Amino acid sequence: MFFRSDPKWEVLEPLKDNGWRIRKKYFLIKNKEQPKERYLLSWVDLGPDKFLSDKDLQSAMKLLTSLSVPYLCPLLFSSTSESSALLIRPFSERGSLRDHICKVKPRESYLKKYCNPKKSQGLELQHIKLYGRQILEGLRLLHDGGIFFGHLHASNVIVDDGVCRLMDVENGMLGVPSALRPAFIQLRKINTTESIDVFCFGHLLYEMMYGRPPDSVPVEQYPDVPYTAVVSVLQSILSAEACKSGMPTLAALIQSPLFSEVQLQHSEKLQIKVPSRLKEALKTAKESLERRLQEEQRVCHQHRRLTRAKSHHGSEEEKKRRKILARKVGNEMPHQLHNRITSDHLHKQMTWL
Repeated sequence: MFFRSDPKWEVLEPLKDNGWRIRKKYFLIKNKEQPKERYLLSWVDLGPDKFLSDKDLQSAMKLLTSLSVPYLCPLLFSSTSESSALLIRPFSERGSLRDHICKVKPRESYLKKYCNPKKSQGLELQHIKLYGRQILEGLRLLHDGGIFFGHLHASNVIVDDGVCRLMDVENGMLGVPSALRPAFIQLRKINTTESIDVFCFGHLLYEMMYGRPPDSVPVEQYPDVPYTAVVSVLQSILSAEACKSGMPTLAALIQSPLFSEVQLQHSEKLQIKVPSRLKEALKTAKESLERRLQEEQRVCHQHRRLTRAKSHHGSEEEKKRRKILARKVGNEMPHQLHNRITSDHLHKQMTWL
């Protein structure tokens, strides 16, 4: 239906299994007015964290298509319905930051590229510092405008002539679940949209240094530490202490020794001008998203406590202890048991007095 109403676009080929989401499809397309240029069309279902009304969502998507700022990949076209969204953006032949790290071709399937990359390699320190600072600036730009993201990972970062640009910025507003949600749903201190993005940045920074994401979080051991300055930032995000006490802010990360001295091409103050009505709607949606996350974290915490209690009571050591206790009680005569309980009770009373 979309191509019937806008015939300037033409599908060249489907990009099968290009991403990890089951309900997201990708197509390589072209604009008939610019036949040599290639564009990426994606079709995605709306997710459970979609808290914007249909009207406000359309306004938000219109805002994103109008943006032309560094550190954000341009969105050329968007169309939303009650259940899904269609998006068109430039196709990068150089691929994502993860393609660059894994040294793979961007058009190959997701599993073929990333399941067991044989040539993946971490970046040089100068690139870690530059790319890290640019990504942080992109995140700050979004948060200053009241736009929540939550989907930062190496496949959502395009490197274009030495400049990192965040992609799929609309995912948060479309309600799509984050790739790292199973991880931070268990960490109750990661309960705001900013802390989610900082947590995701920690994973991305680890991947930039080691050539692969961390196996699990918290991370306490850093193999072959090549750059101590990077490890210091990683510890502030991925250590057990950080996960218990809370994430650093984006501003604190930008001011850290690792990133504060990076010289950016765009030194002027960047900002996204959001209409006041949309800004208020985004604020309300963000608060609803955070409440839902905190409720799920509370339920997850209760479930873990119950599981630990069941595990403790079902352990062989605990079963043996209960058997020994039952045997001792069973061997005592009823009047002896009564006298012992009474004696113990009087002893406690006398001690209290």
